[in-house]
Amino acid sequence: MTIISFNSAPQIQQQQQQLSLLSQASRGRVIYLVGTLCFSKAHHMTSLGTLSYAFSRSIKTMCKSFFSSLYLSINYRTKKIASMVDLPGMNPNWF
Repeated sequence: MTIISFNSAPQIQQQQQQLSLLSQASRGRVIYLVGTLCFSKAHHMTSLGTLSYAFSRSIKTMCKSFFSSLYLSINYRTKKIASMVDLPGMNPNWF
């Protein structure tokens, strides 16, 4: 009886890395698209009757989540930077 083993682990890892890079790139494109729509006046066009009500609501929902994630990201980075910078007159070992 002969057992044949295939060494496909490197190929699987390579495919997983490629999928990860693709998902990151597509996520970046989606964020760019949502940001562009939020900063444009796309969700204000319903008064003109050019966009459907459902599309307008979905754009508004995406914009709310986009701006909240943007705020949280900026807030997190600010806190992270502030925690690394020693302020004059403060004891770094206060706790």
